[in-house]
Amino acid sequence: MANEGLRALPGVDALLRHGAAEELFNTFGRRLTTEAVRLVLADTRSQLQHDTPDRSPPSDSELVQRAAAWLLNQRGSMLQAIINATG
Repeated sequence: MANEGLRALPGVDALLRHGAAEELFNTFGRRLTTEAVRLVLADTRSQLQHDTPDRSPPSDSELVQRAAAWLLNQRGSMLQAIINATG
């Protein structure tokens, strides 16, 4: 069953062509968006193989949403408060 779920997963290119990915390109750039999609697919593959082998794979839209959430999380972790002590 896990193999069927893995075969049903879209490829990176298919997710990057998804309509919602265009907004991610505009906000985060192609390189970072592609990295997010690859990470989400790798995590989903791992879950399908190990954690829940009888679960059906998420939809393309859900995978793109997960990539968006990862990107937003990364952007939030990059922001740091600073103190301007120049006088």
